[in-house]
Order: sequence, then structure tokens, then C-alpha cells
Amino acid sequence: MRVPQSSHWRFRQDATTLWISALIFLAGAFFTERSWQSIYADEIKEARVDFEDATEDAVHHLEYRLRAQDQVLHAAEGLYASAGITRRNWREFVDRLDLDRQFPGLRAMEYSPLVAASDLARAISSRRTEGDPLFQVFPAGNRPAYQPIWYAAPQNTLNLRALGYDLATNSERRAAMDRARDSDTTAMSGKVPLIRDDKSDEPGFLMFRPLYRGGKAPLPEQRSRLFAGYIVAAYRMRDFIMGTFQFPPDRKFELKVFDAAMSPGRESLMFDSNPKQERSGRQFHLEKVFAFGGGTWHVVFDSTPKFESEIDHARSTLTLGSGLVITLLLTLLGWTLAGSRARAMRRIEIVTADLRASQERFQLAIAATEDGIWDRDLVTRTTYLSPRGEEMLGYPSGGLAGKIDSIHNLLHPDDVARWEAALQAHLEHRLPYDVEYRARHRGGEWRWFRSRGQAVRDAAGRPLRMVGSLSDITAMKTSALHLERQREYLIRLIDVIPDPIMVKDRDSGYVMVNRACARRIGMQATDIVGKTTRDLFPENTAADMIALDRRLLETGEDQAREVSAYDAGSGTQRHVVIKKSLTLSPDGELLIVSIISDVTELRRALARFEAVIDDTPLVAVVGLDRAGRVVHWNRACEALYDLPKSQAMGKEVGELLFSGEATANFRRLIESVWTSGQPTPATEFYIPLKNGKRVWVYSALYPVVENGIVTEVFGMGVDISARRRVERELKLHRDHLEERVAAQTAHLVRAKDEAERANRAKSEFLANMSHELRTPLHGVLSFAKIGAAKAATATPEKLSGYFERICQSGERLLTLLNDLLDLSKLEAGKMILESRRENILDLFLDVAAEFETVLETKPLALVVEPVTVAPVAELDAVRIKQVFRNLISNAIKFTPPGRTIRMSIRQVELRAGHRATDTTMVPALCLSLADEGIGIPEGELESIFDKFVQSSLTRTGAGGTGLGLAICKEIVEAHRGAIRAANNPDGGATLEVLLPCGH
Repeated sequence: MRVPQSSHWRFRQDATTLWISALIFLAGAFFTERSWQSIYADEIKEARVDFEDATEDAVHHLEYRLRAQDQVLHAAEGLYASAGITRRNWREFVDRLDLDRQFPGLRAMEYSPLVAASDLARAISSRRTEGDPLFQVFPAGNRPAYQPIWYAAPQNTLNLRALGYDLATNSERRAAMDRARDSDTTAMSGKVPLIRDDKSDEPGFLMFRPLYRGGKAPLPEQRSRLFAGYIVAAYRMRDFIMGTFQFPPDRKFELKVFDAAMSPGRESLMFDSNPKQERSGRQFHLEKVFAFGGGTWHVVFDSTPKFESEIDHARSTLTLGSGLVITLLLTLLGWTLAGSRARAMRRIEIVTADLRASQERFQLAIAATEDGIWDRDLVTRTTYLSPRGEEMLGYPSGGLAGKIDSIHNLLHPDDVARWEAALQAHLEHRLPYDVEYRARHRGGEWRWFRSRGQAVRDAAGRPLRMVGSLSDITAMKTSALHLERQREYLIRLIDVIPDPIMVKDRDSGYVMVNRACARRIGMQATDIVGKTTRDLFPENTAADMIALDRRLLETGEDQAREVSAYDAGSGTQRHVVIKKSLTLSPDGELLIVSIISDVTELRRALARFEAVIDDTPLVAVVGLDRAGRVVHWNRACEALYDLPKSQAMGKEVGELLFSGEATANFRRLIESVWTSGQPTPATEFYIPLKNGKRVWVYSALYPVVENGIVTEVFGMGVDISARRRVERELKLHRDHLEERVAAQTAHLVRAKDEAERANRAKSEFLANMSHELRTPLHGVLSFAKIGAAKAATATPEKLSGYFERICQSGERLLTLLNDLLDLSKLEAGKMILESRRENILDLFLDVAAEFETVLETKPLALVVEPVTVAPVAELDAVRIKQVFRNLISNAIKFTPPGRTIRMSIRQVELRAGHRATDTTMVPALCLSLADEGIGIPEGELESIFDKFVQSSLTRTGAGGTGLGLAICKEIVEAHRGAIRAANNPDGGATLEVLLPCGH
């Protein structure tokens, strides 16, 4: 069948139309896809930059946390260098740090001294006496030296579990410890399990700061020799990371941290913020190597699904949608143009409607943005400005149409050159077009704008047009100018402050000084800035100022010091107070701000005031600081409290003056003044002083308030002891005269009885002493006469025997005289004790060894019971051995042959004083020596310790002076101890020596 020509033509026409439409569609889709890909890539690039900024900020946070901890370790090093580390000052130091709040994630801060093997037993014993009786060093084993954890904070169950652990027994810890010791820097360990941790699968890390005897070692070769221990910070890795920055659902990244020193793999993993979620296929991945203190972490960042889902693809989506719409419209237009005129006419209305809708959508998009849109045709040199852009310039929509060919017409003359340079750089060198300039508003004022744009080029790269945005930044510029004026105002304000102010960097270089400071130094401010402290001041002055700066940087606490300094402005020497504080520059750099206050006149006035107070004869004035230490002590105080000013200044007044409960009462009273800022009412106080004196004082406490803050507390008191004694005596005479007469009579009777007993004891003593002295003297004289008579005829053996008898008698006579001299010295208080920490058990065993032959000869058994406490006390070893000799000698003397003498040591409590009013108890050691002899009559258990007194069961009338136990009592009481006797239920007597075991 033949197709008619007209139908064939229509078929060919339809095919041509289809091919043209297809080509238009493919070309439009291609350019749309390329535009979408380009914009999409830019959006991904912006998201990547945002992701990388977040990871960089995270690394900075990690570094800041570690450096902050390093500063605390430096502060603890300063504590060791200044006063050594004790249990008390360590607790005060860590309490001020507020570890839980200031250092979240810190598991423990520790002090670990170096303990030689030869000192280990003594060190453990000393540590146990501090209040930790179960303290031990572990793991067990013999090593040349030990590095145990001595103190740990905060005090919790896990940290107490770690006390005594030898840190050097772990190779990973030891590597970091050796690195810190040899380099005198803070060292960080790799991945380690924490000994205190109840979660063994949780990794951690440690930071070590070395300590050296006498402060820092000046030379590397001296460090091992002077090394004394470490200050240690222990972190569980998860707690450290979570304390640095949290991981809420909207976080931009997930984080893994590996120990870079270990082989890559699961074993080196230290932290995973989301271990349950697979991270393969994440859009952004970044790895960083972070080093601190010799330790290295491999930090891996992956973007979170939420962050990826929130990437702004509005521009690419709008480009894709608009491109497809325009492509479809162009395809339809091509189909229409290639078709018949009639169909074109039918379709024209549809295309027009679609174009109108597209234009409306474009206009709506333009209206939705706060920026103006401009389009500059570089060929025809015509400019289109969106209605929003016209509105920003003060014109109605279409108000600028045909009036300008470029924004150039509205530019401020001073900004034209900058605008043209930016435009030329973009068109010729393809640099980003982003420029700020002023343009004239319709109202006549100049407003600031930011213009950004992009050129559209042909295939040859020639620019055809530019399209861009216009933003009104007048408010931002106004704010910036306002801030600049505020900065200039602040500088002028600081300049008019009369006190010198200076700002230095951490290297003591001057960043800023005010006019008063420049005048005091005698230079222009511009000549001072940029110089260092050593450039401006003599070496000794500069060294002091730099030391104060370093202390401020190490501790972070404000520093203040009063010095005498030369004022170049007045040409005189002035008293000034320098106060230093830390602040941060806008760039985050630490700066030191110093304010100098002239206190010359204040010092003169204070000197006059102190002179008046010092010379006040009746009112005792004492000034106290916040810690209760004495800062002022006048002459009336010296008289009232019987204590010179040189011994009182700087001491804690409660411990200095009072005893017992009076110390606690005074501390509560002074604390109420510091807290309330109100004086106490004047009250009469009966005060027992530490030196044994008791006084009545009419006293009150007054606060010194500066700027609403209590800075000092003054106590003023008047001695009314004489008045109170008179009042008491009058009252006693008035109300209790009869009782006083009876009491006085009884007292006289007791005195008479005591005098008679003393007279009898003296008579017995003289009788005994005459016998005791005559016997050895008689022996000396007799054998001397025999030796002299037979010197010519006696054999050498006989003569040797005579001389041996003379020596024995002389030694016995010397012992009696020594006892008398010792007793007289003890009673007169002239016996000097040389006390130090001694082991009582060792001393007793030394003395017992002297009696070994006597015990075997009699025979007797001396049994030492097992000792379960640390038998260490502060005492004079020579005098205590003298006591033990007397007790063992008496026990041997009165115990029948074949019996047993038993010695034991136990922990007890002893009254702090010997007066009836002394109620404070202190820890003490009790050494008991029990014999199986004849015992002591119940009525003589106390009198046997009196001078010249013997037990009635042992008196023979011809032997013994009764001085042995009296001397023992005087020696023990000189050690603030006690000695007592008791009878055993099964026969025999027990003598107990009680000695305080505290320092």
C-alpha cells in the first residue's frame, strides 16, 4: 500500500520535531546535571570545612585539658619544693583544687616518693602511724628501690585500693616515668589499665611530673641523683574524653582514639564514642596525630549520620529543579517551534503560562532572601537589581530601572578604587569577587554593603555577564566601629587611672602600660612596649619580678607583694604593693596584668598606729589573718601571755596559746567573726594557756572590713586575773569561812603527817645510805690495807684479787652516787633529754641481753610476748634503757628461781597532762613487766615510787636506798608518760611504763 505524500511529509516532520526536542532535552539535562554537580560539590566542600573545623576544635580542647592538668602538676611540684609533701598539706592542696568540678574525668591525683629498699620498712612504719595501719607496698618482691603511691585524691574506695602500689613494676608506666625523670618535663604514658579501676577493660593513661630534692635539678646529669618522686595524674580515657566534650545526638563527629605507640588494631584502641555502630561508608573521615608529654595518640574522626543528613543542599536542589523545569520548557518550546504553526499557537499559551509560573517562582525565591540580587550584562553594560536590592538603597521596586548602568554610579568616591580592583581581579585572574563598599542611600546617607558575585564566561573564557548578591552590612560595620571607639575609650580610661598598670606576656615582655606606669619608670609608653623586664630594671629587681610572674603562671592564683621601689617621676623611694592576675587576650593568649598601688602614706600612718598600739601598756592587742596566724602582737600581749613577739609572729594563735577545749572554742569564735563580719561582745574569759598559766581576760574580737570583705581580725583584751582573784577570795571568805578553816586544819594535819613520813623516810634513807656507803668504803679500805701490807710477799694472783675487790666496791659506791645525782637533776629539771624516734622493743631487748648471764645463773626465764603494734615513740634511748635496767633488776631480784618474767607491749591511751583537769587523751605504748615474786602490799602500790621508800615486804633495814623506782618515775614523767604498779591475780607484781607514741 502506498503512503500518501502528505502523510509521509507529516511523518518526516514529526521525526524531525522529535529529534530536535530530544537534543534540546539532552543538552538541557546535561548542563543542568553539570551545574547541579558543581553546586553539590561546593556544598559538600563547605560541609567538609565545617567538619574539619569541628575536629580541629576538638583537638584544641584535648590539648587545653592536658595543659591545664600539667599546670596543676606544676603547682604540686611547687608545693613539694616549698614545704615538702605531708599528709596534712597534701589534703589542703587537693581540697583547694576542687578536682571533681575543675577536672572532670580525673580518677586520681597522686604523690609517689622514691623509697630505697633500705628505707622501706621505716617508711611503711611511718606511713602506718599517720593513720593507715594496713598500708603496705605491693606487688611483693625485692627491688633496689620502690615507687609506691603514697597519697591519692579524691579519697574514695577505688583510690584507697591503689595506695602502696609500686608504679615502676609496670613497663608502660616505667617508660613514661623514666622519660619524665631524665627530661625534667611532664610525661604522658600510653594505654595502661588503672590499678585502682574496678573495670579492667577500661583503658586509661597517666601523667608524671618529676620531683627533685632541693627543687629542680640544674643539670641533666644531676637529675637521677637528685630525683625524689613524682606527682601523678591518672585518667580513665572514657571519663577524660567525656569530661572534655560531650557527645549528644547532634554532634558533628564520632571519635576513636588509639595509642600510636602500639601496633594498629583493637589492642591499641583507647576510646570509641559509639562502639556499637558501624562507621564504614561515612561521608567524612579524618585522622590526626596528637602528641603531648612524649605520648602520641592517633585520633580518628568520622561524621555522624545526623550531621550528614543536615548538610544544606538547598542551592543544588533548587538548581536541579529549576534546570529541569527550564529544560522541559525549552524542550516544549522546541517541539512547538518545530511543529506546525497551529500547534505552536495552541502551545504558546501553555508555554507562556509555564514561563510566567517559573518567573513567579524565581521572583518568590528572590523575595525570600534578605540579600539583593544583581545581574550585570558585560556586553550591553546594563544592570538588573532585584526589588530587595532597590529596597536596601531606599528605592521602590523598579525605581532604579534605567537610571543606572552600574552600582558604580552610587559608590562612595573613597571606595571606587577598591571596588574596581576587586572586579578586575575577578574578571582577569578569576579571584573570588567579594568586596565591601559604601553606597549612597536614596535618603542621602552612606550605607555599607557587601557584594559577592560570579562571572559567566563563554567557551573561550571571556566573561559575558556577572550575577551576584548584595548584603546590607551597615549594622555590622557600625558595631565594629563602636567596638573600636570603645577600645580607644578603654585605653584612654586606663591612661587616666592614677595607679600604674602594665600588661605583659608570659615571657615578661610588655604589651601595654598606662601613662602612670610610664611616668614611674621614667620612659615613654611607646619605648616600654616590646621590651622585657630585664631590659628595664636591674638584675636583682627583674629576677624578683620574673619569679612572681612564674609563680602566677604556675599556680593560676593572684599574686601580691609589697616592695620598696624607686619612683622616677618623684625621684623618691616609695612603698608599693604589686598585684598580679592572669587574663586572656582576644587570641586566647595568657597575659599578666599588674597593678601598682602606692602605700607609702598608708605605711607611715600604719607605723604611727602600730607605735601607739605597741606602747599601750594595759590593752593586749593581737592581729590575726584568715588562717588564724598572728600578724600583730603588742607589748601588753607579751606581758599577758608571757610570750615574746619574736615567738608569736606567724604562729596559729589557738595552738600557740591555748590548751585542750579552749583551742577549739577560740577557733569557733574567730570563725564567726570572719563569717558574719560583726564584732563579738566584750566578755570575761577564763583561759588556760598552753604554758600552764591560767588568766582571766576581759576581751572582744573586732573585724577589719575593706570593700565589704573581712581582711583581718583584731582581738583586744585586758588582764583581770587580779580582780577575779580578789573577788573569789572575798566570796570564799564571806560564804565559806568555816569550810576554809576546816580545810586549812585538815591541810595542816596532812602536811604534818607528810612531814613526819618524810622525816621517817629521811631517817631510813640516812640509815640505809650510811650502811650502803660504809659497806663499799669499808671494802675499799680493807682490801687496800691488806694489799699494802702484803704487797711485798703476796703473789700477783692475790694482789689482782685485792684490786678486783676494790674496783667492785668502788663501782657500787659510784652507782649509789650516780643515782643521787640523777635524782637531784631530775627534780631540778636540769636533766637534758635527747629525744628521737626509737623502737621500744629493740631497746628492751638490748637491756635484757645484759642480764642474760644472771637469768641463766638463777635460773629464770624472760619471755617476750608477740608485739602486734608499731613499738615506736619519741624518747631518750639512754634514759629509757636506765628505766628498763631497774625494772628487770627488781624483777630478777624478787622472783624465785625456776619461775618466769613476762614482757608485753600494747597500744593504750594516755592523758595528755598530769593535772586533774587534763581530759585530752593521746595514743601511747604500754610496756608491762610481770614477775612471779612476792608482790607489793595494796597500800604501797603508789608509795613505792616515792624517794627513799621501799616496800615493807622487801625492807631489811640494811640494804637498798629506795631511789631506783623514784628515778624511773622522774625519767618517765619527763617523757610526759606514766609508771604504775599492780599485783597479779596469780601472785607476783606487774610494773607498766606508759609512753606517748605521737610526734
